[in-house]
Amino acid sequence: MQYLIQYRQSQLLKISTIVVLAVLMLNRSVSFALFLLVGLVLQMAI
Repeated sequence: MQYLIQYRQSQLLKISTIVVLAVLMLNRSVSFALFLLVGLVLQMAI
């Protein structure tokens, strides 16, 4: 029984780690897209 609980906890840890990494990657791509957008707007304004 204890083994099952530990197994489930490690699975949750893996899943949460993957989710956090995915969110960080998404955040980076979103900020990168915003950066590109701002660059384009600045080029148009100049």
